Amino acid sequence: MSRRFAPPGWAWALTVFGLVACSALGVWQLQRGQQKQALMAAVESAEGRRPVRLKESEAAPPPSQMQWVYAQGRYYNEQQLLL
Repeated sequence: MSRRFAPPGWAWALTVFGLVACSALGVWQLQRGQQKQALMAAVESAEGRRPVRLKESEAAPPPSQMQWVYAQGRYYNEQQLLL
């Protein structure tokens, strides 16, 4: 009794699709890790700087130029959204 293992074509297609999807997700995770490392490096480079006053009229600097800031104001509890 000799039987030969021969999976159907849809099983091969599903396997190939799964391999491609998992590979793409792995590459995505590696890129996310690199982005997080760049973000942490920017935070660490900003640690030695003194905080500057945050002005309402100024535009926010790009994320690559992280800077510690301080602000003065009051909270509006009526418009607070807790997540």
